[in-house]
Amino acid sequence: MSNVNVLARNGKVDLVGSVPDESQIQRAGDVASAVAGVVSLNNALHIREAGH
Repeated sequence: MSNVNVLARNGKVDLVGSVPDESQIQRAGDVASAVAGVVSLNNALHIREAGH
């Protein structure tokens, strides 16, 4: 389960929230940056602590 919020404005994208493991942080960033019109990406995702 993931809790990811995507905020986008004028080609600038912020990813904020938590994911279960490091690979999903990278994957979310790769997917977001591949979207047409994205000029910058701030990937502020973090790994969710166990039990949360």
